[in-house]
Amino acid sequence: MFPNSKTNLSGFLIFLILILIKFKIIDKINFAINSFYKKKFKIAQTTFEELSNTNINDGIIELYISLCKKYISMDLPENWEIFEQFEF
Repeated sequence: MFPNSKTNLSGFLIFLILILIKFKIIDKINFAINSFYKKKFKIAQTTFEELSNTNINDGIIELYISLCKKYISMDLPENWEIFEQFEF
């Protein structure tokens, strides 16, 4: 077999764990974005904040958190459509 089979196995297990964590995070990001576009801003904000607390330093997540806070503070009509213009 391999000269360091225990080392190879633990490396593989760590790799497998990282992949599983990544998929879990991707599912959570998708849930947060879908909640945002369904205008469920409180749910989206909570989910984005949970993602932010997992040491994901992502400017997009912070942007969505600030947009959620902004839209929660506004009294938006039922038929309101999300539109945001960004300046670069």
